[in-house]
Formats: sequence, C-alpha cells, structure tokens
Amino acid sequence: MKNYNDEQKALIASDKKWLSISKSAQDFLDYTDPEFKFLPPNAPFMGEKETAQEFWRSIVETPGLTLTWAPESAEAPVDSKIGAIGFTYGFYVLTNIDDAGVETVDKGKYVTVMRKQESGEWRPLNDIFNSDGE
Repeated sequence: MKNYNDEQKALIASDKKWLSISKSAQDFLDYTDPEFKFLPPNAPFMGEKETAQEFWRSIVETPGLTLTWAPESAEAPVDSKIGAIGFTYGFYVLTNIDDAGVETVDKGKYVTVMRKQESGEWRPLNDIFNSDGE
C-alpha cells in the first residue's frame, strides 16, 4: 500500500478525473464502483445505478445547466471488510441559465466515499452533496 500522502493525492486525482469525464450520464456511472450509491439533494436515495444515471442525465442534458466541483481534501485509507476505503470532500457550484437568460447559482459541499479497485484505482462508492442554501 502507498503511504498516506500518496493515497490522499490519488483520491483527489480520482475525484478530479470523475468530473472531467462526466460529460454524459454513462461516463459518470462508468467511472464508479460497481456498488455505487448516490445521495443527491432534493431527491430520494439512489441505490440503483439506473436511477443515478437518469438524475445525472438531467444535469448534463439540460441546456444552461452546469455542475462543477473541486475536492478540498481527502482522507485515506481505511481497511474495512469491503476493502480499502477513503473519501474526498469539497465544494460544488450548480449554475442554471433559464430560457430568459436569468442565472441562478447554487453552491454547496459534498463527500465522496471511494473504494480502491483491484487495479489500484480509487472509484466513487457513495456520493452525497447538499446546498449551502444561500
């Protein structure tokens, strides 16, 4: 196993990669752990990848809607009965420009629990985010 700082860097790199490739609902989910669970705001728990895929599709396919996020830090690893577990946390910005050109911005925070795959890569296992409500 790598040392703590290397694992932290690997988790942050995985989080950034997930954002960079998530241009479609399929890409978003293809990067996740097989047992991925999604807990978005103002929506029910999504224990099935198909449900999470539909939610993500609504984000990437809605004109004028963009979601970005950036990891602030990471903690890793914890060996558990389901493998090496770590997490990232950070902040997101969800911007919507409606048909009239009016922009709304929602800022919030997130935590992504990741599991180390047999390949050595970290992949999202659970993702939760919520609005700052401003």
